Amino acid sequence: MNIFCTQDEVIENYFLKLNERDFEAVSQLFSIEGSLYPPFGKEVSGRAEIAHYLQSEAKDVKAFPKTCIVELMDDDITLYKIVGHVTTSFFKVNVSWSIQLNAIKEIVCVQVKLLAELQELLALK
Repeated sequence: MNIFCTQDEVIENYFLKLNERDFEAVSQLFSIEGSLYPPFGKEVSGRAEIAHYLQSEAKDVKAFPKTCIVELMDDDITLYKIVGHVTTSFFKVNVSWSIQLNAIKEIVCVQVKLLAELQELLALK
């Protein structure tokens, strides 16, 4: 997979393994206490829980990142703000991902937000 603006291997692997549906490999990219904040869902914490969540909720999802902005934060955290879209067999929707990496290149947090108007989201039902 050829990714947009970053050459960070962890970020590339996140999207590659997600699209390959290798959710165990995705979860191993997270720190032990890492968290995933899915759209419309509660925080999912820990590698096993993240793998389980993705297995049950992301089986039909393909992610297509397009643009990326990288920011250096306090506490040796690097923030990747990524915009693209996801597709399923039912819909396509624009999405943003905020991915935080710690100093040892583990994912600390992923926040996924749908970038759609309310009427677009209601049409997905």
